[in-house]
Amino acid sequence: MTRPTLNALIVDDNPGDADLVEEHLTAGTGGHCHLLRADTLASGLRLLKDGDIDALLLDLSLPDATGLDAVRAARTVRPEAPIIVLTGLEDEAMALAALREGAQDYLIKGKLDGALLVRSLRYATERKRAELALRRAEERMWQSQKSDALGKISGGVVHEVNNLMTVVTGFGDLLMRTLEESDSRRRELLGEMLRAANRTAEITRQIVAFGRRESRPAVILDLNQIVVGLRPMLRSLLGSNIELKIVLCPQPLLIKADALHVEQAILSVASAVRDTLQEDSQLSVGTSCVRPHPTAKQGPPSGASGSFAVVTITGKPTQAGQQPIQESRTTFFSNRQPGLGFAGLQGFLKKLGGEVAQCKGPDQESIYNVFLPLVGEPTPPVLLKASSHGTIPGLPIGKETILLADDEHAVLMLLRHSLESCGYTVLGSITGAEALDLADRHDGTIHLLLTDTCMPEMNGAELAKRLLARRPLLKVIFTSGFTEHTVLQQGRLIDGALFLQKPFTLLGLARKVREALDGAPVQPDQDKAHASLSSGSASL
Repeated sequence: MTRPTLNALIVDDNPGDADLVEEHLTAGTGGHCHLLRADTLASGLRLLKDGDIDALLLDLSLPDATGLDAVRAARTVRPEAPIIVLTGLEDEAMALAALREGAQDYLIKGKLDGALLVRSLRYATERKRAELALRRAEERMWQSQKSDALGKISGGVVHEVNNLMTVVTGFGDLLMRTLEESDSRRRELLGEMLRAANRTAEITRQIVAFGRRESRPAVILDLNQIVVGLRPMLRSLLGSNIELKIVLCPQPLLIKADALHVEQAILSVASAVRDTLQEDSQLSVGTSCVRPHPTAKQGPPSGASGSFAVVTITGKPTQAGQQPIQESRTTFFSNRQPGLGFAGLQGFLKKLGGEVAQCKGPDQESIYNVFLPLVGEPTPPVLLKASSHGTIPGLPIGKETILLADDEHAVLMLLRHSLESCGYTVLGSITGAEALDLADRHDGTIHLLLTDTCMPEMNGAELAKRLLARRPLLKVIFTSGFTEHTVLQQGRLIDGALFLQKPFTLLGLARKVREALDGAPVQPDQDKAHASLSSGSASL
């Protein structure tokens, strides 16, 4: 096997010394060393900057630089290049100073031989490679730690935003039901406020969830609504120089999947296509319905039956010299990219019986098609109408007693008003200790504990365990601005309890309370899987 050639640069104004070094290197490497020469620091730095240099041999007595200034200048131009100082001065102090400035070795010209020079070059290059590898590893660790810290900070911010959105949307729901049908102007204004608040909460959820790989139950979704909901994030992803065009299928496209994974799939593909586009171009996201066809070059999975919903993401031709779309799949869906990654995307779609296919259009535009099998009809929504009788038609009601615990006063007030409007007797507390005291002083039955998971001094899980020890038939609902997955990882849930994600609607709250009250008692001592926890599917 042929050994690789070593490219070295010597900066020395003495031609005799340079000749001697070249002879030593040629003999010591068997001719596998290519030596470039420069007789001034300025010319040497130009070669160092522009050339493929593996090592620098540097004299400290040059016409345009002397001493350690030469080492500093070389380090500035090419920090990763190993430097070996060559000097006729045997000065231990200078040698130590040169090493502190970044030189890898300090050799005396009068004591040079081929073996010493080659060994020094080999050790210098290997040490430098090791230093660079260590530095890159440290940088990766630092980036990982920074990302982890940012994730924790963003999670806390999202928790607070969800608390605030719970208050806004909850009191908005309560206010809406007090308005008469004829008061169309106020209902319209309030409706716009609620839509904006719900959209804020949804965007916050999408941002935090985009980088996660949480497993959640599949539900029936309208693909058109998912695409419309992603419009703000797609605009942010594309920036101001790329136009976004969305074209939706006129009829609903019902699929059964985890909404987060579908969103991540669309955003990942859109990111891939975006990076192949030039400025002032267009990215189009369209939905349609297709059936498998045996002669189609691009279509649903082979052997599949039934109809498929399709998300088609199209970009205009790339700039000259950019990589073609066939190569972009590996690049853009690698592990360093956000979202599911190409392997994760294919795996997710395969479980659903779907597929992602890529091709080029007639004008060389980049096209990705994401196929998802269509399913049956969704559950019809319950329409809420204002009523003057204290309850909302179709809203679950009851006469049981509910103990509340939430350290956010506005959320506590919302829960109290909402549940009292459903007919329940409500006991409210700001802390876990206050909730225990209320329970001890209450002579009647407490049917349900509805508690936030994150409270000072005593969290929701600890409160629930203490109350269950005293009232074993108590039902429990945990609520949080964090996702159920996050709260579960923090160990702040107990088996048999239900979970309600903030922000929630009045209908979602009423249904979850009724589900808990009509269900089996909590049995925290049984070794049951946390997977039995009910997800807050009514949350927005």
